[in-house]
Amino acid sequence: MKKFGLAFVALLLVFVIYYMTVGSKQIKKEIRSEVNKNLVELKQYGFGVKEQNLSTNKQHIVLTIEDSSKVSGYLNKQSSAKVLTSDIELIKGMQIAVDIEYMPSAKDAISMDIYPVKLPTLFYQDITTDKEKALLKELEKMLDEKVFLAHVNINKLLNSFDGYFKDIDREIKIPDSNESIHLLSKGAKFKGTLDGDKVDDATQTVDILSITLGNDFKMSLSGFIYDIENIEDLSNQKIKYSIKSFNFLKKPELLIDVKNISGSSKKELNGKLLNTAGSLNIDSITLREDKSEIKFDKINMESRAKNINKEVFEKLQELSAKEETSPTESMNELVELLKVLIKDNVIVEVPNISAQKITTGGKTFDGFKISAKFSADKNVTLQNINSIDGMLEVLDAKIEIEASNELVAYIAKNPQMVIMMMVIQPIEKNGKKYFNIEFNKSSLKVNGRPLL
Repeated sequence: MKKFGLAFVALLLVFVIYYMTVGSKQIKKEIRSEVNKNLVELKQYGFGVKEQNLSTNKQHIVLTIEDSSKVSGYLNKQSSAKVLTSDIELIKGMQIAVDIEYMPSAKDAISMDIYPVKLPTLFYQDITTDKEKALLKELEKMLDEKVFLAHVNINKLLNSFDGYFKDIDREIKIPDSNESIHLLSKGAKFKGTLDGDKVDDATQTVDILSITLGNDFKMSLSGFIYDIENIEDLSNQKIKYSIKSFNFLKKPELLIDVKNISGSSKKELNGKLLNTAGSLNIDSITLREDKSEIKFDKINMESRAKNINKEVFEKLQELSAKEETSPTESMNELVELLKVLIKDNVIVEVPNISAQKITTGGKTFDGFKISAKFSADKNVTLQNINSIDGMLEVLDAKIEIEASNELVAYIAKNPQMVIMMMVIQPIEKNGKKYFNIEFNKSSLKVNGRPLL
């Protein structure tokens, strides 16, 4: 299953390459010239390119990855998303075809069909059994039939695009068994705007996406909508998303069922400092493991971060994408970046994590609410701090927990929680149990009582 998913990754990867590199202000001849210029550039950045001119209006191209390091460097230069060389290595050997048509309609300057024609080398490794060979043959048949295909249109003004992923409803029989894998994907569409040679805004929708393995395993998602503004401008970005349902079932022991997810996030730059905010709302989450089941209703989460140094934020992203830096060197660099954040008075707030109702063991009771604030004492002599553990000396954290009496009583039934509940005594407030936790300069207090 993991190898199979790589085909989707590669498909998306090549789509991103193309809609981010076509950027001419002219029509037909000029666009074709621009595409050919970008193909030359792709060759310089580690791609193999084979071209076939089918007519004056149509062109067939096959892309391969020849140098993973150059390809990852190119993609990182083109987009704010960080791509590791090791990620590119996973799809090395794959061949992606791109069928281009110039002036396909009255409104479009160019259209493209993008689809894999050969699987990554990884798919062919350690294939020994008849079952594995049969599955591989079925996957190759699906490539021949262009099952995994994305269609993209770019308008004549070259300032917007739209497209879709081909619907899939495919059953793959597993040899020597009564089992099969069912792939279902419907209504996967996208559209957006272009600013020069970059994507500005984008919207993605999926009606339904599911993978089923016999009667024992199913993972499905429905009603997915994702909107993003200012894709490349991380300091002025807005995201909204919603999912009607998500379901994960592995019989007989595990079930995750989530209903009606909606969320948003935004980033705003104030001088050199970045402020972020996010929210998440979920109607219900049901978790079942073996014979134990618990359901949370009306889950809400909110978070904010203030005074994030934009330059440090970008360097932290770069640090997370580094592959060859030693752990000690990375940790030292991380500590220095955190010092800068502290000097700028970074603050992280979680105003609300809550669940309105909880149902378990046939009983329903009121839930909980958690709020927290994390900051740092910038007046501490930071030069003396040289480790992550040392950062605890400057951390200032305040956490408030409010929970129903029924929930606390339920938790207290767990033998592993008995000692903790004896040490951390809650107080009564408005008919509920209340915990006030404060951490300052390595000192921990709960409801005013020192614990550390």
